[in-house]
Parts: sequence; C-alpha cells; structure tokens
Amino acid sequence: LLTYEKGRAPSQYLPRQLLKENTVYAYLKDSHDNEWVGMGYALYKRSATQTDFERVDQTGSNWVFALYEASDGCVWIGTMGSGLYNYNPKDNTYKWYNYGEGRDSQHTLRSNSINSIMEDSKGRIWISTDRGGLSLYEKETDNFKTFGLQEGLPDDIVYQLVEDDAGNLWFGTNKGLVCFN
Repeated sequence: LLTYEKGRAPSQYLPRQLLKENTVYAYLKDSHDNEWVGMGYALYKRSATQTDFERVDQTGSNWVFALYEASDGCVWIGTMGSGLYNYNPKDNTYKWYNYGEGRDSQHTLRSNSINSIMEDSKGRIWISTDRGGLSLYEKETDNFKTFGLQEGLPDDIVYQLVEDDAGNLWFGTNKGLVCFN
C-alpha cells in the first residue's frame, strides 16, 4: 500500500501481515474509517482504532476481487471463484452467497467469480460476474435475479458497472458495450 500526502513523496506501507503477497486487488475505506484490503489469498481489515490489519477469517482463503460499501453500511465482498459475502456492521456478521449446481439459477448467483459490485440510484445492489452475467440482489427475499445469455445479454462475462443520469446501467462484456434498463 502507498500513502500519498500533498506536497510529499509517496511512502510505502506494507503491514507485516500482507508481506506474503504484494498484490492488492481491492481496497475500501468505509464510512466508519475501517480499511479493507482484498488480496489473492485473503481479506484484511483494519479498524480506525487499530494500527495493524487483521485477517478476516470469515471469508476464508479467497481471492478478494471487489469491495463495496452500500448506503445501508453493509460491505459487499466479491471473490474470484468463491462467491459473494455481505458484512453487516450492525451485528458484526458475514453472510455467504454462492452458486451451486442444481440450485434455482433464477434466484441465485450463476457464477462464483465476482467482477464488480455497485449500488444504483434506487438503492439496488448489482453484481457483475465472470461467466454468470449480471445479478440484482433482491433484499426483500435475500435472493438474486440474474440476467445473462438466456435473458438476452450478448455475453455472460460482465465487467465494471456504471449508471448514467437516466438510470441506465452500462457495462462492458467480451462482446461489446451494453446499456441495460
């Protein structure tokens, strides 16, 4: 990790816990000043009152590829190959969501490889996946509605999501740019 301060040269900060691997895939500083670092083998967290990062054991030894804090304060943690986690700071719990063979693919993730996570202007959480299309988290049922090739997308590999001023979602795929409404 690098620390930048205005008017100073950047300084490198590598906590001893992170020295096994220098590759950081995701970083988040949440609204409570907690810092989250997603690496190729684990997730680390440092609270605003701590000096050192601590490994988050609840997410296992996973490649953490995406981190996002939603407006309700929950932190979404996307892995490359092991699904999605939701951390609820109100009760300090982690919930795991994953794709499983034989499960109803209309109401679950269709891939355990998460590319990005975002919240739209209506407060809905969207998850883009590698080979599983685009998933919308349905908070009321604690399920997902998934859109992929079967629903008309040109590809099941969905990259970064952005929303325009009209409320449309835009994302890249291996078969071009998509405007989704």
